[in-house]
Amino acid sequence: MMYESKRLILKHPDFSDWVPMLHNVWCHEETARYMLWSITTNEADAQERMRRSIAYQQSHTAWMIYEKESGQPIGFAGFCEIEPGVFEKTGIAMGRAFVGKG
Repeated sequence: MMYESKRLILKHPDFSDWVPMLHNVWCHEETARYMLWSITTNEADAQERMRRSIAYQQSHTAWMIYEKESGQPIGFAGFCEIEPGVFEKTGIAMGRAFVGKG
């Protein structure tokens, strides 16, 4: 399943997305500051984090956020269906370089 807007795509990740997620999102303290996760700073931990992300997203209403223009992952989002076809966000995080762009 994939959702698409003018600038973004929500979809489940590929394992290789661990590299841009490490650099775009997971290593930045200011991105994690108000979230329930800690930063990731090395490749082995990022690979394991991606494995967990893939497993989680297979059984939850959650996706990686991709910048449409570049195709790279820039964050992640979770949602809860509060009634049929109506969702509310349960969490969203985007890398600092991608925030505030409309």
